[in-house]
Amino acid sequence: MKKSFLLLSAFFVLSISCKNNTVQKISSIDEKMGFKDLKLETHVNQYESLQTVLLHEYPDVHIKVFKVQNEKYLKIGTINLSEVEITTIDDTISKITISKKDALIEGDDLIDVLNEQYGKATQMPDKSGYYWTGNNCVINYNISDGDIIGMAEVSFSSVRLSEKFLSYSKQQKILNSSEL
Repeated sequence: MKKSFLLLSAFFVLSISCKNNTVQKISSIDEKMGFKDLKLETHVNQYESLQTVLLHEYPDVHIKVFKVQNEKYLKIGTINLSEVEITTIDDTISKITISKKDALIEGDDLIDVLNEQYGKATQMPDKSGYYWTGNNCVINYNISDGDIIGMAEVSFSSVRLSEKFLSYSKQQKILNSSEL
């Protein structure tokens, strides 16, 4: 299940990275390339207080998920986050995910901060969330687990590393055509 989620996540990043929304601040998305000082496409050993929570090993690619255990990442202004995770491909950060409990389905303060920072988000076609696209980075926002209140999740993903993993997945037939 987690493997399919990682693969579909990579596919989604690639499918929306091709869109260019002029309202969004593309240069800001690409300049930041991550969350706070956690930067996409950097080596994971640059960061401290990481706990490995998941490991997938394929013949030529190693995927790890780390939980960031440092309080400085659990707050954006007055917004309290519940968790920050880093996903790596061969020890290079490919995705950073931040989570917030008790997010309101209609009008959450976290999406307000993101809209201020990166411009107005584009709603996903299935209306399950929002996204911002840069040339090198895609940011996804969605809320799950409830009708009124749920868990907000924001992921910052490297387009280049998502392409690399998707290409590898197709070569190794990790994905089948029904998962795309």
